[in-house]
Amino acid sequence: RKAQWWNVWEKVRSILGVTEVGIKEAATKEQLQLARQTKLRRVKLEEQKKQKEFFTEVAKDKIPGFNIKLNQKLGKRNGERILGSASEYTARIAKGEVREDTLPHEVSHVFTTVLEAFGTPEAKRLLQTGLNAVRKHYRKELSKLSPEKRKEQEYELLNQTVGEMATEA
Repeated sequence: RKAQWWNVWEKVRSILGVTEVGIKEAATKEQLQLARQTKLRRVKLEEQKKQKEFFTEVAKDKIPGFNIKLNQKLGKRNGERILGSASEYTARIAKGEVREDTLPHEVSHVFTTVLEAFGTPEAKRLLQTGLNAVRKHYRKELSKLSPEKRKEQEYELLNQTVGEMATEA
């Protein structure tokens, strides 16, 4: 499974190029990961730094302005701790311990938004493949949502899945 995941990331790394650069409108809506959304093991700052190094290398020379900020004060939403957030080209990770999928989850939000807006045709096909898999797997749950909510939830489920898969690599 590790080799399979690494191969996926190698493919993403090779096709992540964007056709336009410096356009921030693609990812203005802030995405959050709340504590209840994940039950994976907790990780401290040291492991978060290793994850940051890996994903920064993946995006190097591919997404200008991409940034991961660790140890951020993110607060709470409806009384629940925010573990991570993503908007524009930045993934922000909460101060203290977070879950092992938090950083990959937030980075995935940045990547999917950039790929959808500016990715190469091959990158967009890869994104659609992931979304199709989510639609198939969660067909029953997604069918209960309005079309607008369904699309938003498809992306959230894709990013959650990518975050979880990254922890298995």
